Amino acid sequence: MICLAALIVLAVGIVIITAKKPVFEKVDFSFVYDDDAYEGDSVIPQGIFIGGKDVGGMKKSEARDLIESAYEEPENQTVEVVFDGKTVVTSLDRFGVSWGINSAINQAITLGLGGGPIQRYKTEKSLFAEPFHIEISKNLDRNEVESFVKNQAEQIDVAPVDASLSRRDGEFVVTAGKSGRVVNVAGTVGLILEAFYNHEGNNALSVTASMYDKEPSITTQAVSSIHDLLGSYTTTYLKHDSERTERCINIEVATAYINGKILMPGESVSTSDMMKERIAENGYATGGQYVNGQLEDAIGGGVCQVASTLYNALLRSELQIDRRQNHSLLVSYVDPSFDAAIATGSKDLVFTNNLKNPVFISGETDGHEVTFRIYGTEYRSASHSVKYESVTDKRIVSSEKTVEDYDLYVGETKKIGTTHDEVWSHLVKIVYEDGREVSRTTLHEDYYMPSQATVHKGMKPKETEAESSSASKETTVASESSTGTR
Repeated sequence: MICLAALIVLAVGIVIITAKKPVFEKVDFSFVYDDDAYEGDSVIPQGIFIGGKDVGGMKKSEARDLIESAYEEPENQTVEVVFDGKTVVTSLDRFGVSWGINSAINQAITLGLGGGPIQRYKTEKSLFAEPFHIEISKNLDRNEVESFVKNQAEQIDVAPVDASLSRRDGEFVVTAGKSGRVVNVAGTVGLILEAFYNHEGNNALSVTASMYDKEPSITTQAVSSIHDLLGSYTTTYLKHDSERTERCINIEVATAYINGKILMPGESVSTSDMMKERIAENGYATGGQYVNGQLEDAIGGGVCQVASTLYNALLRSELQIDRRQNHSLLVSYVDPSFDAAIATGSKDLVFTNNLKNPVFISGETDGHEVTFRIYGTEYRSASHSVKYESVTDKRIVSSEKTVEDYDLYVGETKKIGTTHDEVWSHLVKIVYEDGREVSRTTLHEDYYMPSQATVHKGMKPKETEAESSSASKETTVASESSTGTR
């Protein structure tokens, strides 16, 4: 009976053990994607599939050969991109295509190498129960795709043409603008990437580029709204034709560069930029300008008078002035605080069209005067007017200094530098409505340095005609005597 009972217990135990399937703890895999992580020919654990291929038990080299044979070389696949009906054909290798085969294989090898013996045992059993599938990534170099699209856009794009405005015989002449047709570079790059990652098979990859109509920055409708004179100002740069210098040339060149500028609502502009770089290649000559507080000859001298004249026209148009600096010394063509200096890299006149409609800048020279006129759509009431006043707060008069110079003969003089008073001033804006003053605002305060010209007075005695003749004879005798001794 005891033996029978033992046999029964043993039989039941065998049935229970054989009927119960072992349950393994789920394994969380970690992966290594470095292609150089395993340079040897490691063996991939059983139960691993890469790109649908069973690579379990294979060496790294064997798995690579199997997988690469299933992938066509990228250069054998063509890419067709249609730009507005024009088809451009290239190949995937142009886009730097790559397949993540090495990364996938290294990922598979990692599964059998992580952890200690117990962890590797759990991994083996888990893979036996449920194979692990690794997909092969494919990638394009976005920079290469973008470079391709931009290159095509440069050849295909039709740029819009801005409308323009000019004045002839006192009338405005409008030249209509034209829309352009351009490639949406970012959109087309996105379409190519999307098509690549969703592409299946070995047939050509086809994409229709994203295109759009581009309106000109300055439209015909916008320039047609310009018809009112908002403000103007004139200064004199030459009183007599006989006094014409290179400075006059610079004023005329700078004015011509600014003339015709259209400023759209919200647009800001640098006067220095509009004048272009003051170099000979741009038509500029050497003229007088202030350098370190002294008047010197420098290429482009005279452009400050252009900026100052424009500044006064802008003031009367009541446009927004963003940046303006005065000269270091007083100038002759406008009162204190009415000037605007230009110095590359340090001083500039910058302003913004803060109106709802575009404005047109007209600049003219007639050989003697420079005039700027600002045109647009009048936004002020007929009862509105504005006036500006230059107020001198303090002035210290400077005078020339005379020094004796023994390198100059008596009666000769030489003047070095210029003389300018030291001045503190400010500019006031006065607004009137129906002839009544409603506001008075100080726009800016300025300081002008003093300078003092030095007059060199000759002190060297002049030789008389007799002294000069006697000295000449003595020199001749001495010369003959010297010759005789030889």
